[in-house]
Amino acid sequence: MPGKPRRRDWREAYPSIDTFKIESTKSILPLGHTMMKLPRQEALKTVRFDGTRGYAITFNQTDPLFTIDLADAANPVQKGELLMPGWVFHLEPRGDRLIGLGLDRTDPAGSLNVSLFDVADLTAPKMLERVSFGPNDKWSDDTILNEVMAEDQDRIQKAFRIYDDGLIAVPFTGSMKSYYGRPDSTNECGSENGLVRGGVQLIDLGATSLTRRAVLPMAGNARRVIRRDSASTKEIIGVSDTNVTAFAIEQRDAIKINADLAIGACGLQPQAGYPGGHTSNMPGYDHGMGDDHGMGDDSGWSGDTCH
Repeated sequence: MPGKPRRRDWREAYPSIDTFKIESTKSILPLGHTMMKLPRQEALKTVRFDGTRGYAITFNQTDPLFTIDLADAANPVQKGELLMPGWVFHLEPRGDRLIGLGLDRTDPAGSLNVSLFDVADLTAPKMLERVSFGPNDKWSDDTILNEVMAEDQDRIQKAFRIYDDGLIAVPFTGSMKSYYGRPDSTNECGSENGLVRGGVQLIDLGATSLTRRAVLPMAGNARRVIRRDSASTKEIIGVSDTNVTAFAIEQRDAIKINADLAIGACGLQPQAGYPGGHTSNMPGYDHGMGDDHGMGDDSGWSGDTCH
């Protein structure tokens, strides 16, 4: 019996661009193919298509944004690239502009960022502006993705919102500064010593600029935002795993809470299977033999969850 086709590992070849012609639900024909030219052999992390254009971000830090011309579908062409720090997690095309939600753990202004790119000329993409925000005490991309970003790549479009008037709203979980991210048992998720660190970052999008506005503070881990405009007020409704909070946004540099409803409570939940709640992905831990940080078995990191 023939075996299951093996998925090609990124170390075996450079990424390729393939196009297809859909003749019917039963007939999909290969149309065009080209191998991407990269500074080094690596995997793609983010890809977005927009009509006759394509955009790709690679894995390594200080990444290029690659632009792809698909106007001649039978002959896809890699056009230009733009070197930038960090990497972009999600891309939103807007004609000759491109908005990216990214991360850069080396940025002292915050580990998350929103970038505005000019892609009118595919051969010479430009970054017009970048706004950084969020916590800056995370030691790996993995902790940013799992502890700060509101969703994974399959669902981030539900959380990252760009509205018609140019308002961008980004929910995120804030910092709890303590040893390896372990919050005190008296703290709520997303807060430190009773001070809320996370919430919804507001950013105004212009034709050539981004302007950072207020952070709308939320208890819990902020997950979603809902825009509600009426004759009397303009609101952003933030949804976390503990609260639903309505904020007035007529003045986007000010914080005014219109309503707040608690829908849950936060608590620490040790990871099962390890002494003292140790987790398998924490650096330096020697499971079963204590750890090499001089901490007892009852001091292992416990991930915060909300119930």
